[in-house]
Amino acid sequence: NHELALQLNQVVGPIELDDAYQNSLMDNFQSVVEALPMGLIITHLADGQIVYGNPAVCQLLDISANQLRHQKITDFCDDSSASQQLISVMFAHQKFRGELRWLKPDGSALPIVITLQPCVFRSERSVLAVIQSASLENA
Repeated sequence: NHELALQLNQVVGPIELDDAYQNSLMDNFQSVVEALPMGLIITHLADGQIVYGNPAVCQLLDISANQLRHQKITDFCDDSSASQQLISVMFAHQKFRGELRWLKPDGSALPIVITLQPCVFRSERSVLAVIQSASLENA
């Protein structure tokens, strides 16, 4: 049902779901993504503001979930060309997979592999980012 609702949403627009059903979907979503071993970030498409980060990404970046929600996805890029690359892909509604260097809040560099996928989260156009340490990916 959920998959069908997502497909219909792309074709005909948002479907009104009652609050209890939406809360149930959100609970299921959180249970799944919080158990993932790779980092996951959801960011608003319009401004890049991070609205969700799972525990794995918080551990990878050495940042709390609360601190993460006060960041934009481009805040972690180590240079303007990487930021511009993410912005271009996001606004073009494209999928993306590549290696970037991100900076942790303490200033240390972290080579990552990032995959971006356009999505809808809480009725807003968003981007789902899956993030892994490049050293883990290449191991």
